[in-house]
Amino acid sequence: MAITAAGTERQRTAVRQLEWLLTHRGGRGWGRGLAGGLAGFRAWLDAEADHDRELLADAPRLVFLTRRLQRQRWRMRQCLDRLMSNRGDDQVDRDLRQLLGQARLYRREMAELLYQAYEVDLGGEH
Repeated sequence: MAITAAGTERQRTAVRQLEWLLTHRGGRGWGRGLAGGLAGFRAWLDAEADHDRELLADAPRLVFLTRRLQRQRWRMRQCLDRLMSNRGDDQVDRDLRQLLGQARLYRREMAELLYQAYEVDLGGEH
């Protein structure tokens, strides 16, 4: 099956970097750090999208959950685009907080998909 823990770890790393940047505003190199953090987050999102086709082939019953995750990734990409256009400090903070909230929701939805794929479709460990 296409789902692995590697994607979860990549997301965790990307989110931690952005959380750190949010709590350590300003300072030298903050803008470069933000750009790098956003690029890492986008790379994780792109890698997640690559797994959809294989997942749907392996577990077509999960199409609803997969489509919901696709919509969440689309919303996160929109937020990333706003952040990359960098329209001012207040907007950056607001968009960064929104992106992190969306990432937490995505993590919960992914956990549900993993549970459904592993426990229900594969029958868990025996």
